[in-house]
Amino acid sequence: MGNRHLKAKSISNKIAPSEQIQIANIHDKSYSSSLSESLEFTHLLSMGSNDKGQLGRNLFKEDDTETYPIGPVLELYHKETPKSIEDEYERLEMDSRILRDIKHVAAGRSHLLLVTNSNKIYAMGFNNYSQLGFKEEEQYIPRLRPVELPEKVSSVDGVAAGWFHSIILCDGGKIFSSGHSFFGQTFDVKMGSSFQRSNKMKFLERDNCKVNSVHTATFSSSLLVDGWKIYACGEMDANSNSSNYLVPGCDIFKQKESIKSVKHADKGIVVLTHKGNVYMANKDRGFHEIVQNVYSFVPSHMYETTYFLKNNSNILTECNLGPFSVRSNIDIGRFVQKYGLENIQICAGYCFYYLVVNKKRVYSINGTELKEILNLEGVSTSVLIKEVVSTSDCTYVVFERCISTASEKLMKTRLLKNQKHADLLITTQTTQLD
Repeated sequence: MGNRHLKAKSISNKIAPSEQIQIANIHDKSYSSSLSESLEFTHLLSMGSNDKGQLGRNLFKEDDTETYPIGPVLELYHKETPKSIEDEYERLEMDSRILRDIKHVAAGRSHLLLVTNSNKIYAMGFNNYSQLGFKEEEQYIPRLRPVELPEKVSSVDGVAAGWFHSIILCDGGKIFSSGHSFFGQTFDVKMGSSFQRSNKMKFLERDNCKVNSVHTATFSSSLLVDGWKIYACGEMDANSNSSNYLVPGCDIFKQKESIKSVKHADKGIVVLTHKGNVYMANKDRGFHEIVQNVYSFVPSHMYETTYFLKNNSNILTECNLGPFSVRSNIDIGRFVQKYGLENIQICAGYCFYYLVVNKKRVYSINGTELKEILNLEGVSTSVLIKEVVSTSDCTYVVFERCISTASEKLMKTRLLKNQKHADLLITTQTTQLD
């Protein structure tokens, strides 16, 4: 497996139930595993560009102009090559355990942060400003590599990634940052070669505040604290207080409406309340209501384009965020009526928008067009889609954690019968998804 690399045989960015993943060794032996078996080995698929090593599939070559179809992330970074087949088995077991234990992910311009349920942090992709927490001389990290923090933590509660920076939330109130800091988007942490803890934000732990979530835009960052206070820094700080980063006008979420979710976009900080009202704050205006009766509202980091679903509605609406205006509507009644709004998820990154239906299908959204790119219907697996995240040039499909099954163990046994130096070929027998 050491020199294994992926070769895309299909120009279609789809995985169908009939797709086969073939592993062939130097003796021309081969083993084909179904998508279901692959999902028992890894819960992370990637597709798109890989000129920065962002796909994590050992395909990397600098200045690569190819766009790769969707495929599995199977291996992590290891300093040494395995010395025996037993060592390789242990490595596969360890990699598989990590790749099936995903708690949080975040994607930046061309980099990915991944956190496991055992609170281990991994990163891959572009590292030109040490946004992955490694020395910037290592610009490209083509496989997931462990990230070290400057102090021990008990839990990793959230991650967020901007264009060239990353934020990690630990122990309910410790904020660590790394990467580009020209716009002040890493709070008071200056650009270095590793993650450092914010000194200015230590009052959160001292005052027993609870940081609920962390968010980023291109050159901005924000925190939701105690369920109603928002602290922001960087290019789009919504006129936050320079001494403690508190955004003015948050009292409305304590006194009038409770927060359901927060999104940080380049046009402003967007809040969806449990009442279904959407508020936005930017440098021109404090928190003000922009739309009502909303079930989910998802802007991208960078673009004005935003998609939202209203309560009791069959319509997915495309709009401009600033100033707010509706562009177009997409009828998704066939999904809503069959599965309910609670099983319709909108996902957005920098440049890509996706609709996840019933945790089994993924559609790309482009204006009023929906294009199916992944379908688990008919696939023999209990694994479900958790979310879709994207950088400016690639996309990751993340799956929910599940218990190891006998078929996964069988797959590993068959994999180990092959020689160490194997090629992983992705072939698609059909480009149609039902």
